[in-house]
Amino acid sequence: MSKFSLRTGAQINKSSPSATTVTRLISPQTLMLSGLCAMYMITYIDRVNISTAAPVLQKDLALSDTELGLVFSAFAVPYGILQPFGGWLGDRFGPRWVLFWAVATIWTGLANGVVTLFIARALLGLGEGATFPTATKAMAIWLPAHKRARCYGPCRWTWRPNLLERQGE
Repeated sequence: MSKFSLRTGAQINKSSPSATTVTRLISPQTLMLSGLCAMYMITYIDRVNISTAAPVLQKDLALSDTELGLVFSAFAVPYGILQPFGGWLGDRFGPRWVLFWAVATIWTGLANGVVTLFIARALLGLGEGATFPTATKAMAIWLPAHKRARCYGPCRWTWRPNLLERQGE
């Protein structure tokens, strides 16, 4: 597993008389932080969007109230079970493996019945259960120690978009 380089410039052909320094417009740490912030926002939306879409899902997929409840539980149970072990999985396999929840998000949109929706939501719960501890591991690996707390703040802020909604109340 490679770590991001802390250099912000690279020398090109030092022996050339026209050697110049190439400067990156965006550092690898900024890209990583932006990706983590987007991930935090998307995972929050993934957790709550099913309840917003429930009436339409129930009608389109002809789900009973019981089946809809099972779909809700399909996310919550694996998420709750895996949350305590997510840090261990992140330590064991590294932060990149956890991103399979993105595939489960796509599968949720492609579901055509209660079984496929249940499986997609269960996989999403498994993936997101390990996401938060593993994102912290990613910050520890890819950010220098003196920037970690500063970078954790924006991630926590994007984790709770409902705070923005409540500002207007």
